[in-house]
Amino acid sequence: MRTKLIEVPVDKGAEGAVIGSLVIEPKMIPEVVECISKEDFFTPEAAELFGIIIELWAQGKAIDGVLISSEIKGLGNEENLHDYLSKAMDSVPCSVNAPYYAKHVKNKSVERQLIQAVDNVNDIISSPGETTNDKLVAIKKLLNICPDAENDEIDLCTLIDQYFLSNKDNTGIPTGFSYLDFLTDGLKRGQLVLVGGPSSIGKSSFALDMFINAMRLGTNPYMVSLEMFNDEIAERMIRNIGRVPSGFNLADPKVIEAGKFIGKWPGSLAERRDTDIDVLCSQILSKRQRDNIGIAFIDHLHLIAAPGRSGYERVTYISKALKTLAMQAEIPIVVAAQLNRAPRNRTDHRPFMTDLRDSGSLEQDADIVLLLYSEDYYRKQDNPEAELDGTAECIVSKNRNRATGVAKLIWFPEFSTFVSRSNSKWDE
Repeated sequence: MRTKLIEVPVDKGAEGAVIGSLVIEPKMIPEVVECISKEDFFTPEAAELFGIIIELWAQGKAIDGVLISSEIKGLGNEENLHDYLSKAMDSVPCSVNAPYYAKHVKNKSVERQLIQAVDNVNDIISSPGETTNDKLVAIKKLLNICPDAENDEIDLCTLIDQYFLSNKDNTGIPTGFSYLDFLTDGLKRGQLVLVGGPSSIGKSSFALDMFINAMRLGTNPYMVSLEMFNDEIAERMIRNIGRVPSGFNLADPKVIEAGKFIGKWPGSLAERRDTDIDVLCSQILSKRQRDNIGIAFIDHLHLIAAPGRSGYERVTYISKALKTLAMQAEIPIVVAAQLNRAPRNRTDHRPFMTDLRDSGSLEQDADIVLLLYSEDYYRKQDNPEAELDGTAECIVSKNRNRATGVAKLIWFPEFSTFVSRSNSKWDE
């Protein structure tokens, strides 16, 4: 393989030492195969001999120079393989060092793959006829499959010690709703959290409530809204924090005070709103690496674009990408999602997790599913003049490894916010 950048990294001595060591000390094979594969060898003869050795070992056959020579007979490059095998066995300094030689071979393999990845990135960048977004998506996919030089592993004893003996608080980021925090123990790193509800029930406001609480706590939240412009979000934040209705006076002391809080607390809104899921994930991951955001919000899932011939296929792709993003970024990802019309057709309008539109993969991938319910929502649809009491519920329909339940809320539409109300279970 020739590259455009530098000479190909390879250690032919280490490759030969691996082959010779495995023939002399076959008991080293299990440790070596955990580290490298046939594809990690640069020298064709070494790669082919490694494949033969591993195949014999997998079949439970004995391994020595004579048996391997018999396997080589009849191959087109038989002479080269015999010559390489002989030299490899003669050149091994110490066969018990096979795992060390294997790691060196692996490192050189990784370096070659990284160089190839850089070449591929250059090719993508210079490719005519592709949009910038297409190039970014292609580069992101390429970088996602770049290999790691070593597998980061931790033994179970160490993990248990860290869990029980560390002083680090394992509580997640509070949502700001007391009983919901009691049920979930906060939103933790790597979690995909869905906030579901029918159109216009207040999903965006509920997510914004959590976003503002995260700002108050200094966790540096980040919001990507595909539904509202940032000035609309800022207006809602002022109404929420200042408890002022829409159409507020900018000279109102409550508005001024709310503006000061917003300017002081850490948090940010996305300036760029690309609906492509791969670009969106790259954007959030980059923001995490650059600004150390502690939680990300996306509003909302069904406005995100993804490959697939049906809505179900597209949502499945998005769901898995978002869960992967949460794990890679090591932060909670909170996503608003639409419900189908099934709750409207039931006598009891409370939603179920299966009411999430194209829900199959969402149910599986999400760690927490929160479903908003308000009888006022349906009462107002049936009778615009109906008397409303503002009561609402956040139904914890899925809560991986913890209990489900219902957090009771009150909805204040004039301030575009939910607040907690009494929970009998919480009061006990």
